[in-house]
Amino acid sequence: MFRQYSLPIIVALLLFPFLAFIVLIPFAFRTYRQFGQLPRWRTFVFYTFIYYSLTMCLYIILPLPQITPDFCTIYQKSMQLRPFNFINDIAREVPAWTARNVLTSGAFLQIFFNILLFVPFGIYMHYYFERSFLFTTLLGFGISLAFETTQLTGIWYLYPCPYRLFDVDDLIVNTFGAMLGYGVGYMFLLLPSPRGKRATSMLRVRVSRRFLAWFFDLSFISILSLIAFLAVMIIFYTLTDIHPSVTPYAQLILQAFTWFFSFIDFLILPLLLRGSTIGKYIVGITLDDNQFRKPRFHHFFLYYASYMLPLTTLGVVNEYLAVSGKQHLSDTSVLLLHLGLSLLYIAPMILRKDMRPSLGHILSRTHDAVIESECYTVPLSYYREA
Repeated sequence: MFRQYSLPIIVALLLFPFLAFIVLIPFAFRTYRQFGQLPRWRTFVFYTFIYYSLTMCLYIILPLPQITPDFCTIYQKSMQLRPFNFINDIAREVPAWTARNVLTSGAFLQIFFNILLFVPFGIYMHYYFERSFLFTTLLGFGISLAFETTQLTGIWYLYPCPYRLFDVDDLIVNTFGAMLGYGVGYMFLLLPSPRGKRATSMLRVRVSRRFLAWFFDLSFISILSLIAFLAVMIIFYTLTDIHPSVTPYAQLILQAFTWFFSFIDFLILPLLLRGSTIGKYIVGITLDDNQFRKPRFHHFFLYYASYMLPLTTLGVVNEYLAVSGKQHLSDTSVLLLHLGLSLLYIAPMILRKDMRPSLGHILSRTHDAVIESECYTVPLSYYREA
């Protein structure tokens, strides 16, 4: 029984990093525009809710049985529609009604864990989302009904017949768990508020915000490059019947796509997004010149050419040297150039703590600023003081 409850937790730990990255994009987009920053406590509580939700969804479907010819004979379940039937289940399992026997019986533990499953839901609804008791109760019942329906239909007919029991008692105890969690949520009100505070200056762009923009940019460039590379390799394999791993140009093609999508993200998109790359647009910042004006193409080029252009070019050169049989020239030298370029790019951010510009900002004479639509709450005196 305990494997049934521990398996979803373990699987959720493995899937959580991927889900966390996907959820981070809309969360950062909304939070930066609402608060001008990512409040640490709000972010932490939000991600604990994401992990809890993932675990709860996995709980209703895991472990997945293997489909065999006699699957329905083995796993066919009928609905249990008698309320509080779990009392009869406990009575059948317990030889004598003592506290020890009842608390250790399988039927009682199943009811206990079903209640416990929805207690955090009620806490989150009360503490984080600030919903009412009635809303929490109705939503808890609705989610429990959706779970039971998923089990009744064999994960919406992915399986030929249900392998988990539709039990009306689960609806009752899950809803009770949500109600109980709402009451426990009053204790969590003693913790810091998860609502977060608006940044004191919406025009001040912190290094963490810029780093997150870089993280999104590099992630999108890597993902798009990989998708394009796989598409080319599939077409190549279809036309030639030669496995892509045989060709020596595979890594060179991948690096070429990385260079291309970096060019698009750092040079073309800023012209369309009023100075923002994909990453900067998500976190709500843009690139301005030092007179608070929209930068021109040469600003973007100098900003891009300070880091991403040589970095991606080095990647292409490295793979070209490898294809040409000069791997001994590429291994150490290109790695050292990558490291030196990275240190050179971030050195001004360490030495000039007052403004923390990167090498790209210095060469292009630009700075990162909040998108204009987010600056309406900032007094004009800030511009004069700056």
